[in-house]
Amino acid sequence: MANPEPRLDRGDYTLLLLALLAQGERYGYELVAELRTRSESVIDLPEGTVYPALRRLERQGLLRGRWVDVQGAPRRRYYALTSKGERALAGGREAWRRFVSAADTVLGLPAYPSVAAACGATGEPVDLALVMVAAARVPDAVDDCAAAGVPVAVVMSSGFAEAGDEGTALQAEVVRRAAAGRVRLVGPNCIGTVGFATGQQNRDQAPLSICKCVNLRVAPAS
Repeated sequence: MANPEPRLDRGDYTLLLLALLAQGERYGYELVAELRTRSESVIDLPEGTVYPALRRLERQGLLRGRWVDVQGAPRRRYYALTSKGERALAGGREAWRRFVSAADTVLGLPAYPSVAAACGATGEPVDLALVMVAAARVPDAVDDCAAAGVPVAVVMSSGFAEAGDEGTALQAEVVRRAAAGRVRLVGPNCIGTVGFATGQQNRDQAPLSICKCVNLRVAPAS
């Protein structure tokens, strides 16, 4: 018997579309490609699913669409959130957080909506955070760490200075927020550090203990 695979239903991918469109206008195929890229191909919706969903959301008043002429190509219909869509997204995000937290608890993988919530639930401070979210979400993740009093964060995400001017600007913003929140950063695009008592990387010598880690996960925002 094959292992059961989680699947998105209509409400799930509707929420994903609203989340992407909250960041600016996009057309159908652009949404498909961005979902695939951001999820590292875990979420790969067929265009035949996305276009009917966009039309349905527009009829419901959650989106507004407009046609844009493209030189040398068919015109494209761009979509953007309405105020009604913004309210639906906010409610959907909260419902999704509750669902993910409940499901992970049943599966034995407790998750929390924020680092502060994790500290409260475990009764333990977090000495080190591993930040593994899309580059655009790293500044908010650093703010989350700062609010919870996390002293050190390792940013494992890529897409910063190595990715060009936009990534360089984003990296500067991460550094600014970390400084404001008094969070020491390692990274970005880094898996961490190791220190040896003698300063030599010799496998026969035990590494120094840098800090205590709490075994927890923070539930991803939609």
